[in-house]
Amino acid sequence: MTDKRRTRAPSPPTPLSGRDQIDYSFQVARERREQAIADTYETPKWSHWLVRTHLTTFQAAALSLGIEPGSVRSDQHVTQELRGRLDAIRACRDLLVGSQGKRGQDGWLEIRLDLFATWGVSIGWSVPDELRELAKRCSSTTAANAEKPLDATSAKRRKATQIHGDEILRALVAAGYDPTKLPARKKGLKWDPKQAAKQALKVGKRGQQLSKRVFEKTWSALRNSGEIAEETAE
Repeated sequence: MTDKRRTRAPSPPTPLSGRDQIDYSFQVARERREQAIADTYETPKWSHWLVRTHLTTFQAAALSLGIEPGSVRSDQHVTQELRGRLDAIRACRDLLVGSQGKRGQDGWLEIRLDLFATWGVSIGWSVPDELRELAKRCSSTTAANAEKPLDATSAKRRKATQIHGDEILRALVAAGYDPTKLPARKKGLKWDPKQAAKQALKVGKRGQQLSKRVFEKTWSALRNSGEIAEETAE
């Protein structure tokens, strides 16, 4: 039997009032402008940023959203999302500068990349995989180094070694290597991963981040701890 009951046609949408129409139009225009600005942003050059130890607050905010800081042309090209992260980082700057603050060219204390990556992940931010991996590695290193108490001199020495070690590990990752699975060395030839790390840190060159002596000493420490290892054949 056919159901002959009549169905009522849906009511037409209620037109927006004058004020609501203005608010809606403004919102649409703002969203379009935000998207137009975001379309000008570029992807970060991670091979450059991951070997850095410190960042400005603006660089950190941009990288946390997967934005190349240099592609943000001016204050007029900052999205609300980017501005929100910048404000959050500024509010927590004291937690991110480390025990020995480093001042940038603008006179402000810069924040440590490792602390920032760990903090960003811990508060639930959505961050690029590169920062997430850095946070994971830094957390593992911190836990391993906290096993036994150290006297003041040893603690200071270990802290310096850890910082240098993190710089080398970041350089290897930025060059595309897994520090615990480096390609085997070939007799009589320079080891490619080690040379890549040296080049990234400008070892022995003008503007070097590490001297040759410090680099070699730290490299040996990383090998002894297992943080740097050659890939074994299965």
